[in-house]
Amino acid sequence: MRRPSSSSSRRPVFGLALTLMLAATSATVGCSGTRAYLDWRPGLHANDFDGLYELSRSDYDEFSERGEPNTVFDRPSGLADAQTGPMLEEIGLRMASEGAQADPKGYALVGARVVEGDPELSLLSGVDEPWTGPVDWLAVSSDHQWAAARSGSKLSVVVGAASTGIEMGSLLGKDAAGYHMIMLVEDGELTVFALPRFGAALDAAIAANEPGYVFGFRPQPGAREAWEVSVARVSVRM
Repeated sequence: MRRPSSSSSRRPVFGLALTLMLAATSATVGCSGTRAYLDWRPGLHANDFDGLYELSRSDYDEFSERGEPNTVFDRPSGLADAQTGPMLEEIGLRMASEGAQADPKGYALVGARVVEGDPELSLLSGVDEPWTGPVDWLAVSSDHQWAAARSGSKLSVVVGAASTGIEMGSLLGKDAAGYHMIMLVEDGELTVFALPRFGAALDAAIAANEPGYVFGFRPQPGAREAWEVSVARVSVRM
């Protein structure tokens, strides 16, 4: 289990996203010496954070512009790119191949397929049989090497042939409904924004000044901990 840590004592781990947030000192509230940014641990709750990063609308727009093209499937909005099935099956085959590295500590993706036109994931669940559920959101980088997928409140990420995942229900609710998700890849790290939005449309407005989260995943091949996973509590200032 990873311990929570002070945002002021750790290096920025969310690549572009958190670097800009930390640099925008005038746009933060309650963050000096507090825990607006934590190492991930199971069962993390909103009251474990005693700080909040405010993200300017212009910074959010930049992240959105860079991250939105990665989204290929979004069930709430009805978005389903024609390449969703082939991309998902390619990722599933990669993770089922010899040499794939599925993090036993997280909800790593171990299989993916399309059943009667509906994409679904198989994730490690800590029991003998993998947990299987429908894909609610999927983002894939242009080279197909980086991917993030949500099924209900479970978020799984894939980098090459390595995967890990987390259960977000304690932060986002049972089904993680009502959150707009964006994936960014920067400096060897995968970042996922989960921000509250009005309505299900893909271009629905982000709720101003309502807390959301940014999750950072950094693979560490050969290290004692195969992944560094962290989370920051954020809002967008309109």
